[in-house]
Amino acid sequence: MTDSRCFHCHEAIPDNTDLTVDILGQPRHMCCLGCHAVAESIVEAGLTDYYKHRSDVADKIEGELVPTALREQFEQLDLDVVQDEFCTVEVDSKEALLSLDGVRCAACAWLIEKHLSRQAGVVRATVNSSTHRLLLRWDSSTTKLSALLLSLANLGYQALPYDQDAEDSSFLKQKKNYLIRIGLSALASMQVMMFAVALYFGVLDMEPHQQAYLRWVSLLMATPVILYAALPFYFSAATSIKAGHPNMDVPVSLALILAFTASAYATWQHTGEVYFESISMFTFFLLLGRYAELVARHKANARAANAVKLLPAVVHRVSSESVETVPVKQLVVGDLLLLKPGETLAVDGDIEKGNSHVDLSVLTGEHAPIAKGPSDPVFAGTINLDQPLYVRVTEIRDTMVASIVRLQEQALASRSRPVVFADKVARYFIVALLVVAALTATFWWHYQPEHALWVTLAVLVATCPCALSLATPTAITSGITRLGASGVIAKTADVLENLATIDRVAFDKTGTLTHGQLQLTEVHLFGDKLKSIPPLAVAAALESHANHPLAEAIIRKATTEQLIWSTAQNLQAVAGFGITGFVDGKQYFLGSRSYIAKQLNLANDVPSHRVLLASEHEAIAGFDLDDTIKNDAHTLITKLHEQGIQTAVISGDQTSHTEQLASSLNIQVAAGACSPKDKQSWVAARQAEGERVLMIGDGINDSPVLAQSNASIAIATGTDIAKRSADAVLVGERLTPIVTAINIAKHTRRIIRQNLAWALGYNLVVLPLAVSGMLPPYIAVVGMSASSLIVVVNAMRIERLKS
Repeated sequence: MTDSRCFHCHEAIPDNTDLTVDILGQPRHMCCLGCHAVAESIVEAGLTDYYKHRSDVADKIEGELVPTALREQFEQLDLDVVQDEFCTVEVDSKEALLSLDGVRCAACAWLIEKHLSRQAGVVRATVNSSTHRLLLRWDSSTTKLSALLLSLANLGYQALPYDQDAEDSSFLKQKKNYLIRIGLSALASMQVMMFAVALYFGVLDMEPHQQAYLRWVSLLMATPVILYAALPFYFSAATSIKAGHPNMDVPVSLALILAFTASAYATWQHTGEVYFESISMFTFFLLLGRYAELVARHKANARAANAVKLLPAVVHRVSSESVETVPVKQLVVGDLLLLKPGETLAVDGDIEKGNSHVDLSVLTGEHAPIAKGPSDPVFAGTINLDQPLYVRVTEIRDTMVASIVRLQEQALASRSRPVVFADKVARYFIVALLVVAALTATFWWHYQPEHALWVTLAVLVATCPCALSLATPTAITSGITRLGASGVIAKTADVLENLATIDRVAFDKTGTLTHGQLQLTEVHLFGDKLKSIPPLAVAAALESHANHPLAEAIIRKATTEQLIWSTAQNLQAVAGFGITGFVDGKQYFLGSRSYIAKQLNLANDVPSHRVLLASEHEAIAGFDLDDTIKNDAHTLITKLHEQGIQTAVISGDQTSHTEQLASSLNIQVAAGACSPKDKQSWVAARQAEGERVLMIGDGINDSPVLAQSNASIAIATGTDIAKRSADAVLVGERLTPIVTAINIAKHTRRIIRQNLAWALGYNLVVLPLAVSGMLPPYIAVVGMSASSLIVVVNAMRIERLKS
């Protein structure tokens, strides 16, 4: 960087412009007020490390730093009605997926994350430098989104709500660009290879002028390859060198440029060997590998994103007078919709009337029809197959499908431990490769100078760590994609590694192994108490604001019997045990047998029922409830045992009910009457014995144990806090995707090990051959390219893994 160039954007500095900013201990010259302002902002924020690690210069800031029109656009994004279109509410904060403009390298991503993390109200900011997306979570009561976007604009980056159509357009543009380069290099490879065969095998019968002609034609065919098709490698290599972290494109670029230069020189001087066919083939195979990687990464989000795009834009809303067709944007929660046979549901809701079979393949990947009836939840993307259904809207924008897209975006944005490790190994390997290549060139220059260049080229090409760099991330991406197709949505990339090593699967009971649709079968009165007010009405009053299966069953039964209950006062709940409150001025307790015994200070003289109602002095009534086991629960347990994985059920339900369920499903360990802390302690005790535990749950009381476990999966229909605590979310009603997810994780780990073993083993075998001069460059090209393609194709096998 010279003083004639802007330190920030590297544009030429106009005459009579004297703008400087002290950066990294030196005055740096700027070309305009825009770059000067951005650089000052970076320095004042204490983020000058950006200039140490950036691998490309920033975009030039034209005109105003933040134009008035853009400021106004940011302000529009603060409106609630606008944010409802692209934001989701997460507890006390909001989250949005934004597209970034101006990101040029990994240092840009680092700068954006560091800058936003220092802004008041920002909870989390994660930048995916490959897709140029920003996942931003902020406290809307502390700061406005426009203020955060404006602060980014002052650094030279523009962030706006993510647009799937724009993303698809960008992918298609990249795909087209790759296909043009691949086609050009393939065409050149075929033509130049024919000339190379003639040169190698027909040289004894050729006149010198014929050989020269073939060489010149080969040079002509290879020139577009080296000047156009291979350009992405040069740019990537240059930016990585600037950042001080040379990547795999450095040896690739060196090999291409040296080989072409030497071959062109040999053609001009009519002496020495030419390797134009190696250059063309090398570029072709390398581009083919990059194209396969691009497609594999795009497929990770395509399935869920397409599900969102294919949702209908209009629905049939039922009013008191008629059925009208209205846009989805006009719906509000609570609206009643008519879903006709063959139609797709555009929102989430609960069936209010009607029985039919539906196709949930958009969520679960399974096309088998599923019976649905009143009170059953249905989600956006559900296809009605048989009879009309009347659906009450529960969620319009943040639907299950939209949540899947967001979760997969989070997973793909995160970097798993194997990926971080592989990147580190590849980085050191590249440096070592460059050192070995330099030593090889030095040795051969003194030993046999005429072979020095070709031997060095063989070293650079044959041992390029492309396969090593592709081995892990391609497998992880394919694994997350296959996991989503099976109905298990990963929240972090590490979930694959964690699932692959579990020894025991522990289940919650109600809502996990059972349907969670408890039915109140009988009410037992103890004596003649509460004649003036039915015990069921008191229980309904206490549970009216609760959100768990027991409460729903009690309220549903009370509603069916058309009971009327007063509003409970001073409610206090003990998660997993019970609740107390005042109804009509009198205190009551509702909960498990142990909870009632503790409240009444009784030891054993407490009736044995699933749920008990008591006053301050005595038990009043007992409620018996029943639940049904999920259809494939037994199949899941059997498959887990066949793989040598132990099982357990740990529940807050009574011990007798828990043990009965465990016995019917052949689960090895049962622990009932567990508080949230008891569940967490149980898992911690197993971990202390060396076990790695996968926890499956759905309730509020499962969140501590989900966080404690080595891996965890929450049921999609469970509570939000459970889903936030888990590593993955199980969508649909079937449980067997859990064992499929474990198999996918193990298969992914096996693929990663195969890829790494192949990449490292190949390099260890081929390096001595290349250094010793026994490996011609054109053979090195085939070997390296084949190695890269092998690991990509091997990784993509994960997506074809059967359930």
